[in-house]
Amino acid sequence: LTLRLYPEAEININIAKKVLVGFIGVRGQVRQHSYADIFYENPFIRPNLLVNNSYLRMGNYGGLKGSMASKASYVAKFDFSRVKNQYFFVNDSTSPILNQFGVVYDDYTQVTVSGELNYQITESIGLNANANFYQYQMAKEAQAWHKPNFDLMISATYNLRNKIIANIDIIGMGKRYAKLPKNEVKELSGVVDINLGLEYRYTKILSAWLKLNNIAASKYEVWKFYPTQRFNFMLGITYSL
Repeated sequence: LTLRLYPEAEININIAKKVLVGFIGVRGQVRQHSYADIFYENPFIRPNLLVNNSYLRMGNYGGLKGSMASKASYVAKFDFSRVKNQYFFVNDSTSPILNQFGVVYDDYTQVTVSGELNYQITESIGLNANANFYQYQMAKEAQAWHKPNFDLMISATYNLRNKIIANIDIIGMGKRYAKLPKNEVKELSGVVDINLGLEYRYTKILSAWLKLNNIAASKYEVWKFYPTQRFNFMLGITYSL
């Protein structure tokens, strides 16, 4: 029996009431990884894959947050974490065409710099933007496999009297690396993906919607040997009692 203690605490410092608030914190965590969670993250895993727990041994963070009047809020954060026994997806060499994924484990240190901005431009138009920049220092592995060096999302929403709702999402992801058999390393290029959505609410129980995905027809791989669909769309009707 192993006893592990993981403290968690945060201090907020009100520098300027609601406008500028500083915060610092420390946290630790046992991260349990169920098969359902792993499959949701990567649906191309081996059917019998079981992933061991990982441990956030030390997580220190700090930053600034606040609001500007009633229309905008922001968060800027710096995070330093040390993680033990973290899993990383790699193409499974036991699969003849490398179309399934297993995991390798490693200890690593991660530095994350992130920012988020929410801005209600008008009563009908809202904007949200967030970005995260990552740096990894691995104990054994050459790279943090399939982990991007940054990701970002910019979303704008138009809501006309809760009747017509339109949104656009711009998603960006930095380069990643994949590990193949015989320790071969492949670089996966960064991408930008743009999605559009439109919903018309005829009544409270009946609505129609349309989604246009990857309208720039970007060609990229989230997982090695699994390219995403290029431009595609979905449409439908929602009816609820």
